[in-house]
Amino acid sequence: MWDEIYAERNWSGAVNGALAVEAAGLEPGRALDVGSGEGGDALWLAARGWRVTATDISPVALERAAASVTAEHGDRIEWVHVDLTAEAPEPGGYDLVSLMYFPLLRSQGPTAMRALTDAVAPGGLFLMVGHDLGAPADQPAAGPGHGHGHNHDHDAPAGADPDGGSPSRQWRGPDPSEFLRPEEFAATLGEGWQVETLETRPRVVPTSGAGVGHVDDVVLRARRTA
Repeated sequence: MWDEIYAERNWSGAVNGALAVEAAGLEPGRALDVGSGEGGDALWLAARGWRVTATDISPVALERAAASVTAEHGDRIEWVHVDLTAEAPEPGGYDLVSLMYFPLLRSQGPTAMRALTDAVAPGGLFLMVGHDLGAPADQPAAGPGHGHGHNHDHDAPAGADPDGGSPSRQWRGPDPSEFLRPEEFAATLGEGWQVETLETRPRVVPTSGAGVGHVDDVVLRARRTA
């Protein structure tokens, strides 16, 4: 499904505003970008000294991302075609694990949740940003960006095309309410974790691309203390 969606449209390619805010002051290390899509976040992190493992289930997305890399930062990014809900990342291998609008089905359950949080190294951060599904009725909450990997700006309202295009470009995935929320991830973090941020905030809205219709973010920032 996601190769077809990427074949139909491009997203902004810019870094997600929430990631830019939360990661701006961090010391660079190893980062896992879960659902990297066309690579906006991975490129932003690499430009700031991070070594990034950027993962996505869409080869089309990864090809586009790799094509946009400059020689200056290309050696800091590893593009990996993988479904991290089925194949666990390296435990304790990353100083930052980032999930920007990553739609993880509840049916995939606690095993996938645990694998993603376990990938954070002691002292590292788990950062998850999701759509606020409680947006006002006149500004519908956005649908998920991408099945298991995305450029994080794929927030087409469920059943609608934010670009005003043809029905063939409408969101065709599961209902957004079927995906795990940052609050649910936070509830699973027990001993060895400190939740630094769990809040709803206005989104830093892109000026172009499919993310322009999205209203608010739910932001989870948690630090692994042991």
